[in-house]
Amino acid sequence: MGNTRILAREFDYFQPRTIEEAINLMAECGDKGSVLAGGTDLLVQMKTGRIAPEVLVDIRRIPDLERMNGQDGLSIGATTLVRSVERSARVARKYTALAEAAGQLGSVQIRNMATICGNVCSASPAADSPPALLVFDAQAWIIGPSGERVVPLDRFFVGPRKTVLGPAELLTRIVLPDPAPGLGSAFMKVGRVAADIATVNAAVALKRDGGYVRSCRIALGSVATTPIRSRRAEEALEGQPYSMDLIEHVSTLASMEVQPSKRARLGRSTPEYRQGAIKSLVRDAIQVAWERASDGGRER
Repeated sequence: MGNTRILAREFDYFQPRTIEEAINLMAECGDKGSVLAGGTDLLVQMKTGRIAPEVLVDIRRIPDLERMNGQDGLSIGATTLVRSVERSARVARKYTALAEAAGQLGSVQIRNMATICGNVCSASPAADSPPALLVFDAQAWIIGPSGERVVPLDRFFVGPRKTVLGPAELLTRIVLPDPAPGLGSAFMKVGRVAADIATVNAAVALKRDGGYVRSCRIALGSVATTPIRSRRAEEALEGQPYSMDLIEHVSTLASMEVQPSKRARLGRSTPEYRQGAIKSLVRDAIQVAWERASDGGRER
């Protein structure tokens, strides 16, 4: 069992003041270095011996990365705290599912240190923020030695703890477009205890047009090797008149996205349990999102 109290291995520690300086440091250390933002996941892995970086590049002193800009859509900087997103009135009003996901991410102490971008970069299939970000068509803005590139978030994850980031690349911000009028959203989660990682989680964002669902996004966590969009369920819901029979059918389709994983053998849950939980969560999240969109798109 790893030591959870101290960092037994020595490492070099740097605090760059600019993005360029951070990229240069990361290029120099290659795969021997790790980026530190909130540290709530990274430091645990270091203490338990799962990883042992020789260099830590602490990006918390870079002013350009701490901003959360909401003028056109929403831009969440790499060091924006989860707690800041949770407490933002604008996020709660326009990106309700994201505010709810932030509010259920660990404990208050964790949310006061963790960052949304760090939660995304951890690439845990059970992370709370990715499903909520996916239903708002979020994009990852990445910078490295070759310049800047933008990757849709649904292409950012390539496997458990694996992303498209290269060794010297940095996720500088996550950008969400401005939600269309008539959009309602919701995030729901099942865990063993309140502050635990998700056994399963789900996010829904939909646009209502009278009694019809004009468009829909459904994202799931802890059901596959990465957070996923449930595209079959989305297609079955879009353009259809809202009814409980339809929602039951759509939630069943979403539950079929569950894939067997090693986590079932670790005692967290079985694929069968997660399948039933996803069906319930998606059904409830669709209903809540529909209700929130019922007043012409202004989420309550």
